[in-house]
Amino acid sequence: MILPVPQALLNSEKALKEKIEATKKELISAGVDVSTIPEEEFLLQQQNGANSEIVTAELQWLRQIKYYRTSGQESRANGHLELLRRIESWRDERAKVLGLAPTNVLSQHLCKKIAYAKPSTVEALRAVGVRVSGVETLCALIQQTVTELELVFAPAAANTDPASHTMQTPTTGTRPIIALDTVTPKTPWKLAEYKPKKGSGGTIIPPNWEQSYNRFQKGEHVEAIAMTQSTGKAIQPATVLNHLFEALTHGKQLEFSRAISSFPEYVNNRLSKLDCDELERASFTTNIDVIERKYFAQKDFLKGLVSHDVEKPPNEKTFFEKQKEALWYPKIRVWTVLKRCGVL
Repeated sequence: MILPVPQALLNSEKALKEKIEATKKELISAGVDVSTIPEEEFLLQQQNGANSEIVTAELQWLRQIKYYRTSGQESRANGHLELLRRIESWRDERAKVLGLAPTNVLSQHLCKKIAYAKPSTVEALRAVGVRVSGVETLCALIQQTVTELELVFAPAAANTDPASHTMQTPTTGTRPIIALDTVTPKTPWKLAEYKPKKGSGGTIIPPNWEQSYNRFQKGEHVEAIAMTQSTGKAIQPATVLNHLFEALTHGKQLEFSRAISSFPEYVNNRLSKLDCDELERASFTTNIDVIERKYFAQKDFLKGLVSHDVEKPPNEKTFFEKQKEALWYPKIRVWTVLKRCGVL
């Protein structure tokens, strides 16, 4: 006796096929040859709690480019496409030198994953699967392209003297910097909430910030953590840094200097005692208490630190106005987390 297939099962299979077809359609519209992606990768992408590394990398890339173009940031879209082109050229050249097929040097989805996250260290590139010789030249290529095409805006480098703990900047002169090699919170922030996630089979999964922190404490580089997530989906290194800052608010000790080592906007822009005085004043004038308020717009805080109108469209701001904002935003982030964990 053959029992009829339950309608619920038929509906589920139909919904799965529709999702897979929708994903394929999105990829095809961006010029991806879906015939090169195994069918099981599309099935894996639709499973709860799972992701196909190949499909995820392709979707992340095309959605990033689409976002830049639909938000009027055509130059950033073109810049990222140029970065991808240079990575692919590096791959093709290394393939010729090593006598390998280009995809054996770097698969297409891995090229896009690298262009998306823009790792600047050899460690991060090796962690994501770049195993061939010459990876140092790829690292240098990414760093050069990111700087040349301004894919990551960084403030002008300050002249920092670690011995005297002073910093010389073009706009502020010499300022004594606050030594932040290892930061030990005096107390967890009173508004910090520990929110673990539910996993399969009733298991409890640590929150994202704690997963990043635990890997960092084991010696992994911030960029390596960003590129090798358990979900297969790369995240931005800045997201990992935010996780580490959040760990401070939960009372976790942090090797601060190592955490920020890949971020010029922090390394070249250390917090000074005078900065802290100005930030305290801005907190008062803007009525933003970072300890009592869980959420606030950094742009609103910035209004207490600069004289120009921060609400102006970016294309109406002068270079020096943009530079001032770029200098202050990292300091606002660091000062806020240090206040919340009782260090300042």
